[in-house]
Amino acid sequence: MKANIKNIFHLAISMGIEHDPRSKKEVERYIQDCRDEYNALSSEEKKYYNTEYLEHPYHDSMIYHGNPDQKVQKIIVGIDVEWPEILLVHEYNKTAKKPINLIVGHHPESTALLWIAKLQKDIAPFVWANTWVPLSLTEKIESPRVWEVEKRFSPLNHHRAIPFAKLLDIPYIGFHTPADNCVHSYLEALVKRNEKNL
Repeated sequence: MKANIKNIFHLAISMGIEHDPRSKKEVERYIQDCRDEYNALSSEEKKYYNTEYLEHPYHDSMIYHGNPDQKVQKIIVGIDVEWPEILLVHEYNKTAKKPINLIVGHHPESTALLWIAKLQKDIAPFVWANTWVPLSLTEKIESPRVWEVEKRFSPLNHHRAIPFAKLLDIPYIGFHTPADNCVHSYLEALVKRNEKNL
């Protein structure tokens, strides 16, 4: 049985939660805070709230375009997926025996891009808590970086790639923090295994 877009997305989210530096309780608390925030909104404000944020803690990861139930036969994965990569897939599919029917990007696009700084702010203390670096020092290091990220991404034209995916009808999804969590978990385990040699 072939996987569909929704299954692939949910697998990435569950792996992100499994490797999250926060405890499961902290992750659930974060989701509950989002639900409380949503419930406090007026009915007019709720129309503009992305209800996907009520289901998982990674708002920098989403299904940008595509039917979630569509079966997936062939995937292309990239770190930065912009309109040239989407156009490349479209051209490739014209002659391919097995066309690519899902693009997966790492760095976020569209509204997901605007959540990077907030997630960085929320998760960083838990990442640093597992190191020997004092919390006061980590805050001095992290705060300017969060501000830098906010300043850099807020004015960008962060909707460029998605209209291309929609226009060419190529399903496109992105995983940012879930992938970062897996890398962090892997590196932390690697360092622990080899710390005697450091």
